[in-house]
Amino acid sequence: MNKFIFTLAGSGLLSLSVSPTIVFAQTEQASDASSPIEILITAGRKQQAASDTLAATNVVTRETLERSQAETLGEVLSQLPGVSLANSGGVGKSTSVFLRGTESDHVLVLVDGVKVGSATLGSTAFEQLPLSQIERIEVVRGPRSSLYGSEAIGGVIQVFTRQGSKNGFTPRASVSYGTNNTRQADVNLSGGNGTSWFNVNAATERTDGFNAFNADTEDDDDGFESTNFSFRAGHGFSNGAKLEFSTLLNDSENEFDGSFGNESENKQQVNTLKLTTPVTGNTRLTAQVGQSRDEGDNFKDGVFSSTFNTKRDTASFSAETDFSGQAGTLVYGFDYQDDQVSGTTTYDVSSRNNKGLFVSYENQFGANAIAASVRQDDNEQFGDYTTGSLALGHKLRNGVQLRATYGTGFKAPTFNELYFPDFGNPDFKPETSQSAELGISGNTANGRWSVDIFENRLDDVIA
Repeated sequence: MNKFIFTLAGSGLLSLSVSPTIVFAQTEQASDASSPIEILITAGRKQQAASDTLAATNVVTRETLERSQAETLGEVLSQLPGVSLANSGGVGKSTSVFLRGTESDHVLVLVDGVKVGSATLGSTAFEQLPLSQIERIEVVRGPRSSLYGSEAIGGVIQVFTRQGSKNGFTPRASVSYGTNNTRQADVNLSGGNGTSWFNVNAATERTDGFNAFNADTEDDDDGFESTNFSFRAGHGFSNGAKLEFSTLLNDSENEFDGSFGNESENKQQVNTLKLTTPVTGNTRLTAQVGQSRDEGDNFKDGVFSSTFNTKRDTASFSAETDFSGQAGTLVYGFDYQDDQVSGTTTYDVSSRNNKGLFVSYENQFGANAIAASVRQDDNEQFGDYTTGSLALGHKLRNGVQLRATYGTGFKAPTFNELYFPDFGNPDFKPETSQSAELGISGNTANGRWSVDIFENRLDDVIA
């Protein structure tokens, strides 16, 4: 399959798009000297200024989320350049997100660095990631398999849970009421003393919904209710080390119109423990372990019909070395992932693991910049796969930057695609991609602008 999409994009939350994809967007912040430096983590698996990355990115802060008055994560993402959305009928309903014309399962989704989503369907339940629990969102458009492995063909979306204040104690609470008898309540407590901090948030939402499909057999409103909880805490040590823990819980019940089922009960949980510490004057180590769970029970007119569960355990160990002078920065590490599925459907294979080694190098030589990365994945199901990426940049005298990027990506087949009874094919190979991009970006008095032209070529696509 061959796709060509032209994109004109700016960073922000207000956009207008037509086909071919042309997006005009307002910027989130000014670029004068008084503006804060926007920091990214997802683009290079390290902290860096947004102006230093050669990737196409957007950042949505907590302040922007509150100002937007959006109700769902999908609603926020749909307003970003290069992002499109499919929703099956209102708040809480199934939501699919697409980056740069690729499929929804070609988008890697992380919560606090932990991969989330169903290993059977291959999709992420964006409707189960409530805005009340989100501190910031980072979106990286373009292939990132050379840093993250499977699924990062169209890009990466990373959600960071609420962090809270590092000084003092701040309680907050809110309630709201809207159309379709929608009720929301949110309680947030945060505090810190400069070295230690915490944030705890609990929220609930109920709505009667509306009838998304007018048919005699489904003549009812499609209601939704959810209860959410998040906790995040951290401590900074005198030697510069930092220890963080976070957990996110979502429990929801959903009504919808469907032939095989019209009700579901879903639970999603993400836990992570992360330690970052300096080991030398120019090298920092990061170790992280995490677990995500995606559990869903399906019903037809109140009668139980099926259940599908995913448990994913992850561990990563990485190092970042800043060389002296103008020798650049090296990021290198190891990832481990173990997926297990269970439920009413019996799969011939119900678990698999993946090991990945990656290395990334970035440097700036005066007006020129380079970013290169390569990754080797060893998957228990299909074996080895290697991906890579190379980006070059050049800044003109007026601050305008020219960019050229080439990258490869892949997506491992899901358990449904491989082993679902009478449907799966265990001989399926990973879907692969080759992507090329040319871009130009710059600053104005009120923000940043960019124009990107890219082409995605996908092989071994599973329909």
